[in-house]
Amino acid sequence: MTLADRQDNNDRVHADRPADYRAIDYRAVRRAIPLSRVLELLEFHPTRSRGSNLRGRCVLCSSAGPDSSAKQTRPCFAADLSRDIWYCFGCHQGGDQLTLWSLATHQPLYVATKFLCQSNGLPIPWRN
Repeated sequence: MTLADRQDNNDRVHADRPADYRAIDYRAVRRAIPLSRVLELLEFHPTRSRGSNLRGRCVLCSSAGPDSSAKQTRPCFAADLSRDIWYCFGCHQGGDQLTLWSLATHQPLYVATKFLCQSNGLPIPWRN
């Protein structure tokens, strides 16, 4: 990949950022807002739990409309609260709490993180 290709890719990845963009300290947000809080905001109800591991219906692929054939009937969503990670065996997506919030709200990561901080009363931690 050439330098021009990388710059082109970087422009596409950051196209959702406003002109007055300031970098968010995502690591600080991940420490401040645990996966359990995001699952609570998304109204996730586990069907099984063992220690810090939860299983249940996916908040992403089972959130389709009632007529959708993509609606999951089996618990395919797994979350490990001790490591703040999740994975869905139905839609084959996974990540941390910020990724989940971004996918569930259908917003880019930058916008979703700002909204998540504001809705939890957390000042947005900006990077220097």
